[in-house]
Amino acid sequence: MFALGHEEGCCVFTNCRSRIYESKHPGVIELARMVGKPDHGWAMSSLMSQSLRWMKSNTDYCSVVTYADPFAGHDGMVYRAANWIFDGLIQKDGHPLFIIDNKRISPRTLYDRHGTQAVAAMKAIYGVRLELVSKPQKKDL
Repeated sequence: MFALGHEEGCCVFTNCRSRIYESKHPGVIELARMVGKPDHGWAMSSLMSQSLRWMKSNTDYCSVVTYADPFAGHDGMVYRAANWIFDGLIQKDGHPLFIIDNKRISPRTLYDRHGTQAVAAMKAIYGVRLELVSKPQKKDL
């Protein structure tokens, strides 16, 4: 929907990916990505704070949700530093992590390639090259 930032980084906001969450919390938007230039001098929490102040003054959104993915090595530290409220762990989405030839492949990519993301079909297509890993829950912040 929009991105805010400066020469050292930016925050990207999108529609909330959870339609259920969005229906229970009208006026919510999702902080989808935060990117900092390598060796940036700004604290990411400061960039986030500036973005949220701008959003509060210039949009009708009243709350922001984001997720920290432990599998990707994200522990939510920058959100805690910015005084975000931890809301709990979200339920797993039902898919395991698909590791093919030691590389993580998203279910959406597999669907685009094969017209399915069913575990049985992936086992038939990839055989011993496929490893299935149970996903940890994401932190809802």
